Amino acid sequence: MVKIKLIKEIIGKKLKPYGFKYYGKEPNSWIFSRKYNNLEQFVCIYDSRYGAGLRVELYTSMDKGDRSEIKSFYPLWEQEFNKLFWEYSDAQSFSQILNEFAPIIIDYGLDELELLSIPTREKLIRPTKEMQKILYDNHEEYCSRFMKAYNMKNEDIYQVIEDISSILKKNKDKNYEEIRELLIEIAAYYGNHICFQFDGEWKWDVDICTIIFHHNDEELECLPLQQIVFNWRDINIENGLKETFDELFL
Repeated sequence: MVKIKLIKEIIGKKLKPYGFKYYGKEPNSWIFSRKYNNLEQFVCIYDSRYGAGLRVELYTSMDKGDRSEIKSFYPLWEQEFNKLFWEYSDAQSFSQILNEFAPIIIDYGLDELELLSIPTREKLIRPTKEMQKILYDNHEEYCSRFMKAYNMKNEDIYQVIEDISSILKKNKDKNYEEIRELLIEIAAYYGNHICFQFDGEWKWDVDICTIIFHHNDEELECLPLQQIVFNWRDINIENGLKETFDELFL
C-alpha cells in the first residue's frame, strides 16, 4: 500500500478547491497547507507509530504546537467515533478512513483553522519549542529538582494532580516569564508519573515533547507541558488539570 498516493488522491483532491497544496512529509505525517492572510494553515494526516491508526491534526504557522484534533471541533465525534486513532488493516480500510476524514475537515475543520488563526493574548502564553526541548532533554533532572524543592512524593496520579493544582494556584499572579522554569519542572514531575503509572515513554515529535502510553489496549498521548502551562494560564477553571487528564481516556 502506497499511503502517500492514497492520501493525495483522497484528501489532497478534496482540499484543493479550498486552496490547499501538498506541503510535505514529516515523521509519520503527511501535511497539506494553504496561505491565509499572513499565516499558513496546515492539515496533517498523522499515522500512529505504534499501530495501524490515523488521526487528523490542524494547526497554523502562528503556533505549530497549538493543534486541534477531530474531537475538538467535530460535534458528533464522541457519538460516532470516540477514539484517538482510526484503525486500518489494509488499503481499503485506509482509504475508507480518509474518505471519512475529508468531509469532517471541510465542514468543520476549516472553521477551526480560522479560530486557530486569530491572534489572542492567550496564544502568547503557551510553551515555546525551546521549553519543549528543555523538558524532553532534562525531564529527570527537572523532576528531581521539583520534588526536592516542594517535598513531593511518588503518589497516586490524582493526588499528584491535586498537589500540582495547588502549586499552580499559589503562583497564578506571577509573570509568565518568571514562572517558565517552574512550569517545566512541574511538567517533568507530572509526565514522569504518567510514565510510571501507565508504562509511558517520553518522545520528541517534530517540535513537541510528548508521552505515549497505553491503557486498555489503546495508544494514548499526553502533552505534559501544554497541560501544565494552559492550566496555569486558565487556573480559574475549577478542576481544570483533572478534567484535562481525564480527557486523555475519552
